[in-house]
Amino acid sequence: MKKIILALFCVTLMVSCKKEDPKPLPVKEVKQAKEVNKLNLKLNCETNSSDIIQVVFNKIELQNNRDGNYIITEKLNPNTPSKDFNFEMIGDYITTVIQLKLGKKVKTLKVNNMAINFGDVTFKIDGSKLDNFFSFNKFIKYDAENSTIQTVAIDGKHSPVMTLKKGRVKKLFGI
Repeated sequence: MKKIILALFCVTLMVSCKKEDPKPLPVKEVKQAKEVNKLNLKLNCETNSSDIIQVVFNKIELQNNRDGNYIITEKLNPNTPSKDFNFEMIGDYITTVIQLKLGKKVKTLKVNNMAINFGDVTFKIDGSKLDNFFSFNKFIKYDAENSTIQTVAIDGKHSPVMTLKKGRVKKLFGI
């Protein structure tokens, strides 16, 4: 009798256990990280003086209705015939004022070309067309014909600044 009950139990187990395909495990979708738009200014120039050049991104819109500034400084070397400078702001912040501060010493700067880009918008600027994109303060004498910028001291003060025009800033950021 024990053998019959054991045989019935084994047959019942074999019949009741169907072989099913295992269910596939759920797959989580991995979203690719969105490429961050970075504001980038590239400058190719020559100079006759050792000094610094700064790109200042003013009035950056931060969280909680705050503004900030971001400054990048590069050294100029007169021994280099032509040098490329790359000024890149971290993050995809929008700034309302972009300035180039041309150092503390009187100098001549020959601008070969410049490029400013943010996302899909790029301005490629020839050295002879700087005045279409930038306004210059009183410490800068610009010669479009030779693509040169001469910085000057006035009453012992020297603070040459080029500022990207407001219309160009709006077009760059699409605002």
